Amino acid sequence: MRLAAIATLTALSAAALAACSHPTPTPYTNTDWGFSATFQAPPKVTETKASATASHSLLVDSSAFGDDFSVNVVDAGGPTSSADQVLNAAPNALSQSMGIDVGAVTYVATQGVTGREVRFDRSERPVMLMRIYFAGGKLYEVSADAAKGVTDPAAKAFLDSFKLTNPPPPPLPEPAANAADSNATNTATNAAG
Repeated sequence: MRLAAIATLTALSAAALAACSHPTPTPYTNTDWGFSATFQAPPKVTETKASATASHSLLVDSSAFGDDFSVNVVDAGGPTSSADQVLNAAPNALSQSMGIDVGAVTYVATQGVTGREVRFDRSERPVMLMRIYFAGGKLYEVSADAAKGVTDPAAKAFLDSFKLTNPPPPPLPEPAANAADSNATNTATNAAG
């Protein structure tokens, strides 16, 4: 009987330790800023109002179990640059501000919005993955700095959990190049007939 009690306590202790060593996914949605993501622990939310030197922004970040996951959204409604120009310039600007190097850059998409996935390096070693999107006048920086490195499945799971909740509608198809000529011909034919 004593051995059964010890075995039960040991099993309960092991289960408690296992529960403590694995993060509990925490879904987060912000309708005002138009996104959702699932963090590994409850995130901290910091909103910064616009000033003479900074744009209005929102930082949602969670640090737990050696992993730092965050979504930083910047209100970029005023720039005259195209989405591609903003997305192409962002990695170098972020690199300079964080003191790390730009590594591999690839295209990614979520809800029809194309962005960039950027690996940032320090001393030629990958240290962080970030996905950058530009939608609805906002720049979304979704970053994963995992203790086990950029190939950690937890980093990919976090990046993949990011969704735009108010994605812009898909662009309308451009009219065919000869559509204007065709309409002019139809109008002339209808006027003559």
